[in-house]
Amino acid sequence: MNILMIINSFFPLVGGAERQAQRISETLIEKGHSVTVLTRHHKGLKDNENINGINIIRLKVGNVNKVKPIIFLIKCLKYVKKNQEMIDIVHGHSLNAPGLIVALIKKYFKIPVIVKIAGGGDKSGCEIIKMNNAGLKGKLKVKLMLKHIDKFLAISKTIEKDLIKVGADKRKIHYLPNGIDLKLFKNSVSNTQNNFLYLGRLENVKGIDILINAWTALIKENKNFPHKLFIAGSGSLENIIPQNSTIEYLGNVEDVKSLIMKNKFFLLPSRYEGISNALLEAMALERIIIASNVGGNPDLIENNVSGYLFESENELELKKIIKEVSLLKNVNDMGGNARNFLDENYDLNKNVNKIIDLYKSLIK
Repeated sequence: MNILMIINSFFPLVGGAERQAQRISETLIEKGHSVTVLTRHHKGLKDNENINGINIIRLKVGNVNKVKPIIFLIKCLKYVKKNQEMIDIVHGHSLNAPGLIVALIKKYFKIPVIVKIAGGGDKSGCEIIKMNNAGLKGKLKVKLMLKHIDKFLAISKTIEKDLIKVGADKRKIHYLPNGIDLKLFKNSVSNTQNNFLYLGRLENVKGIDILINAWTALIKENKNFPHKLFIAGSGSLENIIPQNSTIEYLGNVEDVKSLIMKNKFFLLPSRYEGISNALLEAMALERIIIASNVGGNPDLIENNVSGYLFESENELELKKIIKEVSLLKNVNDMGGNARNFLDENYDLNKNVNKIIDLYKSLIK
């Protein structure tokens, strides 16, 4: 099959959606399919290049933020018009720009299209809820997408529910969580220390302030607490990280896998979450997970079986769990349970096979 991916940004720009799109594309190519990615051009990157078999086309959209989505839309449509005979299916990543683009591709060129709902959004809902609540213009966009997009990929049960809320046909909703290449993640305890790790963006939605407050309160009450908290990532809340002997700020880290393996406990205190790639990697490496019970986290974690869940924004509960797990002697089985759950449900190769089956069902 000849597959066209549409995404706002792509490798070497790296975020959760970009990493998943790259993983899916590379796996599709390994299975004998052709993948072209249409994305926005960013300074310093080539207009066109091939990376690991993926044909990447970066479209220049100018420097005016308000018109960038419009220019990207027009150029994507022009590309499809010119190359439609060589495209079997179009796969959009996120609704913001790609969702509207793929809906119009289906409407005008009759090529089968699917779109993945990106991220988890926040308490008000995922991106399709936000769009639907953004006045008449947003409602019209949602109406167009619900009519013309063949399949919506929901990476969490929460997103699946949000799609139903805005009136999506249940037959168009396909629950398919993000996958991970489990062959690349083998657990090793030789270098593991009994410390805690936060890895992700330092933004309000990720709950880094909740973690800092819970940890600070814990240390205040337990001055001889023998464990450290390592924080890796960057963002607008870097300045709230205290400078003391129990917290070490690492900034951005390239070797994420080694960092996860060095720390026994992995923390994800998000206010809202889709399916976190860092969480998948920590589970694959059999870390002990402490995560908020929001978005896709409860899809991944069974409380007290494959990790610990706490009520979102509940600093007292988070503090209590951190203290309790630090005292437990036999928690390694929990990491094994997390890995086993991924083996059964989140294996990238199995998920890509499901995507291929979905593609084939839409191509006449």
